[in-house]
This record gives sequence, structure tokens and C-alpha cells, in this order.
Amino acid sequence: MKLIYSGKTKEFTSDLEEKIAGKLSKLSKFIEQRGEREAHVAHQLERHLHKVCIEVKFYDHALIGEGADADLETSLSQAIEKIESQVDRKSTRLNSSHLGI
Repeated sequence: MKLIYSGKTKEFTSDLEEKIAGKLSKLSKFIEQRGEREAHVAHQLERHLHKVCIEVKFYDHALIGEGADADLETSLSQAIEKIESQVDRKSTRLNSSHLGI
């Protein structure tokens, strides 16, 4: 999965980028069935609050996960968890519609 960072990217260390790539690689098994996908990671800093928005396209649907916390890593994991739940919901809907359930 190709990651595109925008916003306050100077706070993303190489260790943090590896963790993000590792967590999103688990999702890429479900998302990248039609080819390689892009994930847009947008970061904003408001006072002491890190706001992260991750957007991924999945079968012509935009999956958006947002997280906000004082810690950057925690806000990233919140956003990834929200995307994981959306992927789970969408994949079960697609599978059930193809099976005729």
C-alpha cells in the first residue's frame, strides 16, 4: 500500500512511519484485491491535540478514519481502528450480497 502524508509531516519519525505501514499492511490483504491502493494520511496540530485523518478507496467507496489525541501514535491507532471496522463491515456486505443471503 502506498502512503501519502500531508500536513505536519515533520513529526512523523521513521519508526512511526514503519508502525503505520505495518498496521495498514494487515488491511491491504482485504483492500488491494484489485491492485495497489493509496492511503492518504493527513495530520493537523491544534494546540496540543494531534488530529489524524486517513482516507482509503475500497470498491469505489471512501473509507475515512479520524483520530484525535494528545499523543500522535494514539490518534493514528484510533484512525486505523476505525478504518478496520469499516473494511470489516463493507467486506461482509459485499460477501453476503454475492452469496444471496
